[in-house]
Amino acid sequence: MKSSRRLCLIGWISLIIHAQVLFAQTTPAPSFVEEPSDQEVNPGDNVDLKCRLNQAVTVIWLKDGNIQNVGTTGVYATVGDLANNEHTIRISGVSVDRDDGLWECQALVPGSTGALRSRKARLVIRVPPRDRPTLQLAGSSLRNGDELQARSDMNATVTCIARDSNPPAGLKWWIGTKDISDSAQTINQTVPNGKLYNTISTLTYQFQPEDNGGQLKCEISHPALAGSLSTYAHLNVLYAPIITLDQQPAGDLTEGQDVVLSCYAPANPPAVVKWYQNGRELPLINSSSFQLEKLTHEFNGNYTCIARSSVFDAVRSVYDLAVRYVPVFTAQPHSDNVDLEQQVMLYCDAEGNPSPRIQWFQNTTDGQTIQLAEARNLSINVDYSSQGKYWCKASNTINNKENIVLSDAGELFVKGKPQFEASTANGPRTDVTADKSAEATLSAIYCSQPPPTNFYWQREQRPSDKQRPGTPIATNNQKYQTSVRELPRQGCYESRLKVLQLEQSDAGRYRFMVENEKGSSFQSVQLNVRDSSTTSLIVGIVVGLGSALLLGLIAIVCCYRTKRFCFATTKSFNNGDVEKRDVKSESELIRSAHHKDDNLKQNPLQTESIVTKTEYKSNGVNGNGYAHHIIPNGGSDLSKKPQVPTRMDGISADGLHYSHMDLPSGPNSEHDHGSPRFIHENVDYADIRPTVL
Repeated sequence: MKSSRRLCLIGWISLIIHAQVLFAQTTPAPSFVEEPSDQEVNPGDNVDLKCRLNQAVTVIWLKDGNIQNVGTTGVYATVGDLANNEHTIRISGVSVDRDDGLWECQALVPGSTGALRSRKARLVIRVPPRDRPTLQLAGSSLRNGDELQARSDMNATVTCIARDSNPPAGLKWWIGTKDISDSAQTINQTVPNGKLYNTISTLTYQFQPEDNGGQLKCEISHPALAGSLSTYAHLNVLYAPIITLDQQPAGDLTEGQDVVLSCYAPANPPAVVKWYQNGRELPLINSSSFQLEKLTHEFNGNYTCIARSSVFDAVRSVYDLAVRYVPVFTAQPHSDNVDLEQQVMLYCDAEGNPSPRIQWFQNTTDGQTIQLAEARNLSINVDYSSQGKYWCKASNTINNKENIVLSDAGELFVKGKPQFEASTANGPRTDVTADKSAEATLSAIYCSQPPPTNFYWQREQRPSDKQRPGTPIATNNQKYQTSVRELPRQGCYESRLKVLQLEQSDAGRYRFMVENEKGSSFQSVQLNVRDSSTTSLIVGIVVGLGSALLLGLIAIVCCYRTKRFCFATTKSFNNGDVEKRDVKSESELIRSAHHKDDNLKQNPLQTESIVTKTEYKSNGVNGNGYAHHIIPNGGSDLSKKPQVPTRMDGISADGLHYSHMDLPSGPNSEHDHGSPRFIHENVDYADIRPTVL
């Protein structure tokens, strides 16, 4: 009996277990359809934290890991639709100490020892900072509106603190309307209760002179505040003098003007200004500005403004006064005696503003003015052309006006042995050619200071040996005549030797010798004697060749013009469509005189005159034309068909138009074509016929 009951109980238990397993296999696992979200609210507000699952389960709420007592009423109350598996909790009259933290809901799963947990939602109860921010400089607190002193040459560190806020407050820094928050570093610190924060921002900044007198402001922003809270300090920025120099009137200054120089030197604390000229203090000037009257270039120099401060080192600035003025010579050329072939340096210099250009000139002894180098120093390799006066021109430009000043002149007097002038196209030649029996003039130009003591012409014994002169020439006779003239250039002369009745024996080299107390020099001249008969022959040959060439050119021109007259191109025509028109000849005139004889062949031509005009008309379009065909002496039958012309250019006469005049071979000569005659030229016989070219 007992065993039967035991077996029955075991059966029911197995049935229940199998039923539970079967139920678990057919029912889905619980999961969250909606989880709580983060929220920020102000103290005293009501907050709903939502939690909904996909099936009916038991749900509990936790804050910061602690289970909360949630009922249907009270501070924590369930307000969700439980039939829809909603387990929303409403927190009434939130406070930071009680409700600020992390909230989550947990579902208890049947048959499991674990729980299904939602995400942790942060509930933030906003708390604004309890007061305006606090400013601190070097550990000392500043009240709102206090003065903050800083130097412009170093960084200042200022701290701003916003206390007891949740979430942490935001801080910004301002100088006037300029945001300088990028120069600050901000941290958040929790207060002992762990629910509120202190926000600390440290500004490291180098204040500038333009910040002096402004306001430095630290401003708090927080979501629990309707506006903002701020604290400011008046800036007292200490800075060294900042100098600005000014000139009135502005622009270039010229001599005779007045000018006011000013030195502006703002500083904190204020600076004391003093002026110095070229390092020397101007004791009568105790202000930042002073006036210079009736300027001259002697006022030019450095004017220094020095500003001194009780806090900073002295500051200086230099003004370079540069009065514009015309050139003034500081060095001028002087006269001197110089030796031939000596190197001489001439000096000329001038000052001015702008710096002047220096240009050298030479007045030669023959009255010329030569422009030389543009330089302050002039180097000369002395020869006799170096004699003359030297002067320089200094020039600059002020207010678009060129100012020119001329120096005194210094003269060079050259001393040395005689020196010859080089052979030129317009001067003396060292190679002279003249005809036999004519006369030749040899010339030598030279300069000598002191004047020459002796000079003469002579023959050279051997043309190849210039150093072995021959006997001096006896002059002023029927063979040789000499002359000397003084040239316009000081100390210079021209000596001439005229050789009369030239013979071949006169050809050769001649030497002119000249000496003074400094030495001697000579110049050689080659005389060439030309045979007049040979010259005449050459001239005759040249003239003959020239005449032949000229006649040939005339003949070519005449032939060309004659060809154009006799072989004028006509319009195109059709073969066979030729109308002979207006053909007038001496034969027609004769026929008219003999009662208009109808047969021209029966009356041979007895006149010596050729046709004066022949004209053909063409109406064809094949591009061919006509030309006169002239048979030279020997032709006798006017009805005879003309021969095909012998072409000079080798092209057959097949109806094409030719560019050259063609002459058929005559019967009387194998080689002589005869000469065509035109316009009243007399011939023995002529036959005029049209020939297609």
